[in-house]
Order: sequence, then structure tokens, then C-alpha cells
Amino acid sequence: NPARAWRKRFRQLRLPAITPERAVILFRERWADMLASPNARVAQHARSSLDEIRGFNLACWCRPGAPCHADVLLE
Repeated sequence: NPARAWRKRFRQLRLPAITPERAVILFRERWADMLASPNARVAQHARSSLDEIRGFNLACWCRPGAPCHADVLLE
């Protein structure tokens, strides 16, 4: 059964544990890389994505005071 084979394959997949602090650091680094990309299309797409959310209230499920990806976007 193909579905069973895929379930078995994904059940074996183990992702490393990551803290919220590390996730925000990685998110910040990824955005910085995209904005500074030597590929003009990547950099322009990153800037236009930020322009699309400018002026909106950002909300997430992070605990108040905890590191948050929305804070990175607000920077």
C-alpha cells in the first residue's frame, strides 16, 4: 500500500529540537540573507514582501515578552 509506505517513511523522519530563541535567530538571518542577496530578484521579492505587510498589525501565538518572528518583521 503506497500510503502505508509514505507514513512509515515520515514516521522515521526526526527533526532536531529547536528553541524559540534559535528559531527567531534563524528567521532573522534568513531575512537578512534575502534582503542582501546578490540575486536582484530575490532581494526585490523580499523587499516587496515586507512592503505588503507594512502598516498592518502583526499577530502571532508567541508568549508575550518571548522572542517572536513578528518582532523581526517589525525591525
